[in-house]
Amino acid sequence: MSFWINGIIQPDTPQAPPFISPSDRGFTLGDGVFTTLRSDSGTPQNLDKHLMRLRRHAAVLGVRVPYSDTDITKAVEQCLTHDGFLAPSAVIRITLSRGVAKRGLLPPAEKDQNPIMVIQASALDTSAFESPLKTIISRTIRRNEGSALSLIKSLNYGDAILARMEAAEQDCDEAIMLNNKGAVTCATIGTLIMRTQDGRLVTPPLHDGVMDGITRGELIANGTLIEASLTEEDLHRAKALYIANSLMGMRPLILAKAA
Repeated sequence: MSFWINGIIQPDTPQAPPFISPSDRGFTLGDGVFTTLRSDSGTPQNLDKHLMRLRRHAAVLGVRVPYSDTDITKAVEQCLTHDGFLAPSAVIRITLSRGVAKRGLLPPAEKDQNPIMVIQASALDTSAFESPLKTIISRTIRRNEGSALSLIKSLNYGDAILARMEAAEQDCDEAIMLNNKGAVTCATIGTLIMRTQDGRLVTPPLHDGVMDGITRGELIANGTLIEASLTEEDLHRAKALYIANSLMGMRPLILAKAA
């Protein structure tokens, strides 16, 4: 595996691993954003939508995107070709950090930033995507619907990590998170979708503390999915539950019984 880092392909080897400064704000403060997408037979899926969202989320933090969409597209193609991930499927991650800066929370002005973009491609095993994931409703973690970070794909993934650890402790694969008001939001790695008893597909609205997933947006745009606030009771009454993201599409969830 190798990494494209600000225009240079750097192989990842034990003797010479890729280097990012310990003073990088993405490393020290989680100050940045990222996106993850799928490539099939060497063709990145919905790359334009992912880049549009990356720019939108970066703007929330005031992080400058140092490359054009054309440059990033060429870099993605370079990573896929360099590491031999043209077939069958690969996962691409694009990470953007505000870059190196002096100590402290206040970042430099946008014109003074030295952002770092990292792109990597790795093999994607799709064989398990049809099988359901056993999920809990997290009792220890709540998403903050009042925080801008709940609406963007930032490098701050602590809540999702803790919820996923809670699920693992109960021998489960996933965790559904509620917000501070007790409304349903999402799973740790994707959009939550509920099929009602009358067959409708429903997902929580963004203002409940949900990120604007690419797959989510496509399903809403084509009329497959509608938005409505959901309660924990709704989940128990659901005909079916799914998790959706750009790698898996829609994957079934099985809600574990409370201990």
